[in-house]
Amino acid sequence: MSQEHVSPAEFYVSGLESLLSLEMQHEKLIAKMVSLADCERLREFFEDLPPMIARQRRRLELLLRSIPERPDTPAPARNGLEEDLLDLQLMRNPDDRDAELVKASAWITGLQVDQYVATRDAAMQLGDFEAARHLQRSLNAVAASRLRLMRIAQRIRHLAEGVPTVETTEFDRRPERAVALP
Repeated sequence: MSQEHVSPAEFYVSGLESLLSLEMQHEKLIAKMVSLADCERLREFFEDLPPMIARQRRRLELLLRSIPERPDTPAPARNGLEEDLLDLQLMRNPDDRDAELVKASAWITGLQVDQYVATRDAAMQLGDFEAARHLQRSLNAVAASRLRLMRIAQRIRHLAEGVPTVETTEFDRRPERAVALP
């Protein structure tokens, strides 16, 4: 069994291109995800994603432009999520549809985390610590998004099971101002 040896530089460029393709696909799917979500918190989660995705896409585009002798645009990859979202339109039960949307979004964030980690590590191996820092910022944003999605999924599950919940809207969002502690 022979494996083709890929240099760290090729792996890094390939990782950036894959991430950019994934972010572009994700950005295109957000409107569909918003329209399918029945849960208000899930809908708000999807509505909050475009600015984060746009920042990450710009970072990736800048990193790719800084690489000499590289084509300008990566070939778009397809992951089948768009077709899955079309199937969700046929689901009558909004709770089931929300659960499937959470699964789809968790799948995307899982791909993002894995690819950001691998690409950041390749940048560090190449000694490009500035690129690694930018990739780490995007990784942090995706991780925070993933945590928020997990909390929403937990709340949806509790509501479906009839578990009593406490309203925590003030904890769901990022604080507007920091409070200095003594």
